[in-house]
Amino acid sequence: PSCHLMFPTVYQRYTQTSNIFLYSSIDALRWNRVPGGPVIGHGQIGDFDSHFLGGVTKLGPFGADRVGLWYGSFSFPHKYPRWDHVLKAFRIAPAWWPKGRLCAVKADEEGEFYTFPIQPAGRTIRLNARTECAGAVWVEVCGVASRTIGDCEPVVGDDLSLPVIWKGQTDIGGPENQAVVLHFRLRSAEIFGFAWE
Repeated sequence: PSCHLMFPTVYQRYTQTSNIFLYSSIDALRWNRVPGGPVIGHGQIGDFDSHFLGGVTKLGPFGADRVGLWYGSFSFPHKYPRWDHVLKAFRIAPAWWPKGRLCAVKADEEGEFYTFPIQPAGRTIRLNARTECAGAVWVEVCGVASRTIGDCEPVVGDDLSLPVIWKGQTDIGGPENQAVVLHFRLRSAEIFGFAWE
């Protein structure tokens, strides 16, 4: 509930095309572009959305297991004369993603990151993640003995709720009601999010 999303259209003046990007904010005042390029890119020449995109609707459910939005598109450049056949080329189309998988932290090879201190809402962690066949994710609860990267069993697969296990234990360890910093290490993997249980 505290995360805000925005899908602005970014116009490319020299090609007269546009793409739709994803921005996020915690307070709805300061916004940051989510890395990784456009979330909806214009199509190829001849496609219905080959040039100009815009007019995005609010993100919402598209059935039980998808989220999406509607966007407007033209197959002509933005400055093209507004002849009748050009105006008739306007289309509205859906863009959708698997629920919970709009964006991810991704490591094509190897990477790692730390969270800011988080108050746990449970004693176990489940990952919304996808790994390549030889990939994996490891999680450390910083400062907690036996909850290190070395103790973590590799998290592998493609699921919305993969358990994090340290030497057969799922409890995060450490005292109750204390904020923790999590350290994630990835190899050929994507993390879309995590949840407490």
